[in-house]
Order: sequence, then structure tokens, then C-alpha cells
Amino acid sequence: MSRPSIQIQLSEVTAAIREYPEYKNSLELHRRILEIREPIEALPTRGTSIRWDRKLPEDLWKHLYSDRRTAREFLTASIFDKKLATDICQKVIGVISHHSVNGKNLIKVSDALAEGKIDVRKALEAIINQVEGWFDNEGKKYEIVPELLFFIFSVPLQPCFEEISRKLESSLLDSWWQSPCPVCGGTPKIAWLKNKKRYLTCAFCGTQYLMDMFLCAKCGSTDPHTLGYLKPKDQSGLRVDFCENCRHYIKVIDRDKLKREIPLGLEDILTQSLDKMIQNTFREMKEQRKI
Repeated sequence: MSRPSIQIQLSEVTAAIREYPEYKNSLELHRRILEIREPIEALPTRGTSIRWDRKLPEDLWKHLYSDRRTAREFLTASIFDKKLATDICQKVIGVISHHSVNGKNLIKVSDALAEGKIDVRKALEAIINQVEGWFDNEGKKYEIVPELLFFIFSVPLQPCFEEISRKLESSLLDSWWQSPCPVCGGTPKIAWLKNKKRYLTCAFCGTQYLMDMFLCAKCGSTDPHTLGYLKPKDQSGLRVDFCENCRHYIKVIDRDKLKREIPLGLEDILTQSLDKMIQNTFREMKEQRKI
């Protein structure tokens, strides 16, 4: 299962704002980002030089199925429309700057994009090739946390990656059996339980793929002494699977036990209480010198 169209996502986030008032600010920010993406979603190219309204390119299919390599490895920054990507990033910065304590520094990033001091293609290339150092360096230069810069420059890529995800066959997703997302190569933070199976869910492109229930999605540990889980008392449909070895965790959603619907694409936002719970637990374990 993949994420629905951008129009449906917008409708669902509007409904979620009413259903989950405790996450109103995060949801409204998410809606603004979706609205920025909406014009790209209407393009068959999704902001690239490739038409994604057709079947996936044959060579991409071949590598995904035969070589077990992620789709990200066969994309290049050069296929993305530079002008369009720059415009999207500047709009995202405009929205975030009103919600961030680093608003002035973000505007400096926008100005640097407009003046050509930051090449958006280099940023996209850093994401595609997973070069974290680029965001570390630019973050220091503009006094912005790298994670925020990464998010800003990832927005122009998202429509393309989501469309690739929608076109993957279930036979690949059920046999992928690797931790990195088969589309974007990201490390998942979300999982859905369906029919007693755990499907890792990429928070970026929405790809869902089958994975061993008792395996750390980051370091691959299967040691029962370092793998554990936590369940909030008041939310029976949610839990956190965590690994003491690498301190990675997965927020798990049990579809059959949910009391309130969680739309695809909003999982990370609507489970923020789990982040706080596990972070407090890690802090306590560290203080007790168990990690």
C-alpha cells in the first residue's frame, strides 16, 4: 500500500486537524508543505525530465528486482528541474521561517539560493547520494540544523519518489526483506502491523514493505537481550520497538487495534507522543548506565 494522491492527502490532513487538535500546529505546517507540492503533483513528470504517469523505466525494474538495489541509486539530480526545485525550496523556507526560531537564518538560505550561492542541484545530489556532510557544512555556514536543511531540499524530490512507490508491485515489497526503503533508501521510523506481519513504512516516500518482526531496522540485530518494546497505557494500537544496541526505534501501528484512524502520510506526526515516551526511556536507561 502506498500514499494516496496529493488531493486526498490534503483532504485527510484537514480532517486530522479536527480529529487531533493536540497536533494542530504540526498538521497545519504539513498542509502548507503539501499545498506547495500540489502543482508539481499535477505534472506527469513530477518535476523531472521523466514521465512518471507511465510504467517505470525497464532498467529500473530490472535493478530493483534482480540486483536488490534501491530506486534512489538510479536517479540523478540532473533529471530534476532546477528552476522549479529552487522555487519550491524558497516557498518551503518562507513557510517554515514563520514557525522557526531560526527564521532570519532561513531567509539567508533563500537569498543564497536566489543569488546562486547555493546550487539546489548540489543539495539534491547530496540527498540522492546520501552525503550528509553537505548539510553539516551548509548548516554551520548558515547556523541551521542539518536536519532542517535536509527537509527543505528534500521536498522537491518527494513527488517523484512517492510516484515510484505507487508503481511498485506487491511481489517486490513482500520479498524485499531489507532494512533500507526500496525506493529512497531511507531508514524507516514507522511500521504497520497487518495480519501479524510487520510492514516497515518510509516516512519520506510512504513505501511499505515486509520485514522480520524481530529485527532492528537499522543495525540488523536479532539479539533478544537488546531488542525491546514499549506500549503506552492509553493507546492500545500503538507501541515502540527499540534496539539498545544502536538506539534506533520504530513506531508501530496495529491497524486492528487503533481507536482513531491514522491516514497514510501522517503517521509520524500523529505518533509524536511515542517519540517523547521512548526518548524519556532512553534517557533513563542512560542514567542507569544500561546503554
